[in-house]
Amino acid sequence: MCTLVFRLVGIVSLVLIAMATFTLSVHAETRLELAAQHAINGPEVKKIKVMNHEFNIKKARVVRTDNSTTITGQISHHLSFRDDDQVYYTISKSNGRVTSIEIKIDRGGLAPYASQVAGKLLGVKILEEKIESTIRELGRSYDGNWESAADAIVATIALKYPDRSTGQSVTPAQRRPWGVQTAVNGGANVRDQRATRKAPIVRDQRSR
Repeated sequence: MCTLVFRLVGIVSLVLIAMATFTLSVHAETRLELAAQHAINGPEVKKIKVMNHEFNIKKARVVRTDNSTTITGQISHHLSFRDDDQVYYTISKSNGRVTSIEIKIDRGGLAPYASQVAGKLLGVKILEEKIESTIRELGRSYDGNWESAADAIVATIALKYPDRSTGQSVTPAQRRPWGVQTAVNGGANVRDQRATRKAPIVRDQRSR
């Protein structure tokens, strides 16, 4: 009887530990995504808690070309009794892949930071259905240091920021109003044909 009780206690303990681990992982995932959303869409947020550390997240700056998307931003590790540690990052994406992640940390002197997760993301095709599970893994791999938390935030931004160079999004030329000159057909400036079709119709109506 005692043996059975001990076994049941052991099983219950393992279940509780698994549930606690899962809860922490999901919580870390949602906080990472929230921090990334502030970097992607704004507004700037202060003292957001991610993995037991507080950060200030500035809205990222983005430069897009036909072939790549470059995201640069700043994260501050909030401290109460001295100046905040500053994290500066640059992310490059192309054709649905993260091509580079560069992180520098200023603790009173600017120095490169060797990302622990960048190597897992570089060159890998980012599939929409895999993003959430990848972010969950970032939460599970947290080692307690604030640098790792900041690294995970940057990695989440890299995963979540839409890459305009994949060909799946509307191009700037396509978003312009009809009749405005756009660069198409090998770079030649032409006006939208729909804007010119109306003229013959108007002349025909007048001739009647």
